[in-house]
Amino acid sequence: MNKTPTLNETVRESIALALLQLMEQKPFLDISVSEIVRTAGVSRSSFYRNFDSREQVLCLYLRDLYRDYFSGDSALSSEGDDYKQFLLPRFRFIRLHKELFTTLHRQGMLGYVFERMEPDLIRLLCGQRSTLTRYHLAMSAGACASILRMWIDNDLQESEEEMVDIFAAMKF
Repeated sequence: MNKTPTLNETVRESIALALLQLMEQKPFLDISVSEIVRTAGVSRSSFYRNFDSREQVLCLYLRDLYRDYFSGDSALSSEGDDYKQFLLPRFRFIRLHKELFTTLHRQGMLGYVFERMEPDLIRLLCGQRSTLTRYHLAMSAGACASILRMWIDNDLQESEEEMVDIFAAMKF
């Protein structure tokens, strides 16, 4: 059952989409909050009511996309026996949102986004167990971002299954 988004959710998505649109045209560091709100058609106060920074817009947008994609997925934990089956939908998610991940990579923001994500989301995206320390999470975030950079640089030529095998062969 699809729920109707609240006004605040609509504003947040408009801001995120405006930022992504602007990132297609110019470097991230050259994009001002004023440009974002003008492009999104919302007020500056709407921006600051929802976000602390432009960077946070990207992190929260990715988090929301991920949660929407995996809502209802009973395999949100990597604690099970089949690690590869856990990773496969994550690589499919990345392929589905190839344009977003490519834009983040082109703007030099892919590593930043992974490093600033909520620990639970890093665990989910990178397929890491909940018992890992914050140092393991930092290593996982960096490794995930590096692997994705290489996959994007290769225009996602490897299949999701091949990427799972590559990722699973690495020992964190």
